[in-house]
Amino acid sequence: MELETLFRLLINSSREAYYVFNRAGEIIEASATASKETEYEDFAGVNISSVFPALVEIKDGKFRWLDEAVENTDILTSAYRKNSTCYPVIARVIKKDYLDGCGFIISSDYSEEKAAITRTRQAIEEMQYGIKMRTEFMANVTHELRTPVNGMKGMAENLLDTQLSPSQTESIEIIIRNCNNMSKIINDILDFSKIEAGHMTLENRKFNFRQMIDNIMTMHLQKTSEKGLKLIANISPDVPNYIVGDEVRISQVINNLIGNAIKFTSVGYIALEVSVNNRTASGIELFFMVVDTGIGISDDQKANLFKAFTQADGSITRRFGGTGLGLTISKQIVELMGGSIRVEGEKGKGSTFSFTINVEEAEKESEDEEYSGPSGRYEYSRDLKDDSFGYRSIGDDEELVDEQTNLFNAKDALEKMKLCVELGTWEKAEGFSDTIKNMIPADNQELKRLAFRLELCARKEDYDQTVKLMAELEEKLAGM
Repeated sequence: MELETLFRLLINSSREAYYVFNRAGEIIEASATASKETEYEDFAGVNISSVFPALVEIKDGKFRWLDEAVENTDILTSAYRKNSTCYPVIARVIKKDYLDGCGFIISSDYSEEKAAITRTRQAIEEMQYGIKMRTEFMANVTHELRTPVNGMKGMAENLLDTQLSPSQTESIEIIIRNCNNMSKIINDILDFSKIEAGHMTLENRKFNFRQMIDNIMTMHLQKTSEKGLKLIANISPDVPNYIVGDEVRISQVINNLIGNAIKFTSVGYIALEVSVNNRTASGIELFFMVVDTGIGISDDQKANLFKAFTQADGSITRRFGGTGLGLTISKQIVELMGGSIRVEGEKGKGSTFSFTINVEEAEKESEDEEYSGPSGRYEYSRDLKDDSFGYRSIGDDEELVDEQTNLFNAKDALEKMKLCVELGTWEKAEGFSDTIKNMIPADNQELKRLAFRLELCARKEDYDQTVKLMAELEEKLAGM
């Protein structure tokens, strides 16, 4: 086979368009793809500048490259058809002396790729517009929701100052708690909207770190007391009293982790530990750890834990409530502070959430308030007689859970469950039944079975059977 024949066979079988032209710019050879794309049946008398006017021009009867730097470089340009319409191509120019003064252009039709890029760009713009509209919508809706929720809470708080029976007082307190839960959901949605829109920012200022921890722990003490849980804090001595950071956002992360720990723990304790992980010239890296003795988490569930609108177990949403946004927001806040967050634990054996953040250490100044809070390892407590709060120092080897405390709190949880059943708040009743079941000693199988039956009845919302089992359980607990 002659070399020329072989050459034509090769270029005509290619998906790319090939053009060979002489010194005058006349196309002397072109591939079948070139004919198909440009709609020229015959290139006789056709000049290369007619096909690629952005690459070549004819001057003084000779072709001239418009850009001398185009050789062996892929260029995004336009190729023109016979009917003067154009289409995008990627072209490569070859000009060598051994071509006897001829030029050589290889081009690939870029129409589909360009259309795909355009579609992708339009999709991104539509997605960004959708996110913007959704963010504005959620901001408006949550703002409208906040007003009636705050109104209900305010009226309920005013009712507490009037003469009420114990049952009425308990009902009003449930309304206030539900309003607080609704406010938290609204705030989570607003924060998530800010994160999606890239509007989450930090406001760094100097504050008393130990005072902040004290305020956080005291705020959670009522819930831990109601569930019979111990609330422990362990602040390392090398943690400074004053730091520069976003106090509100740091508190938000800690509150979310402790709140989750309380929500998913029926027996035992919640512990917060803080220490200095690293010191640099620009600041310090603080390490936080929230440990609980709750339901735990399996390895399979950990993967989805920090994703938006998800929880470790689908049944958790019904039993414990929540939007599934808290950990997503916490992760974003921690990363904004230059840190990271992770979880460890086993199913049924509690969990440990830990995270790091970078802050600046600050010195106490004369105008700063004195704070004489606890230090080291200590337990927060609540005096039920006068509803006062306090704390005590505890040793590292002190047992944090005892059987008698659990039995006492099982009785207390049963009283709260009775009220929930009478009010028809079955999800809360089921939660208390689970607490009761976990507080009963493992060696008392009779009570364990009774508590398990009680939980099943509450889950089925069977009023008569639930009331019967509660009375039976109360009688047995009274004799212990």
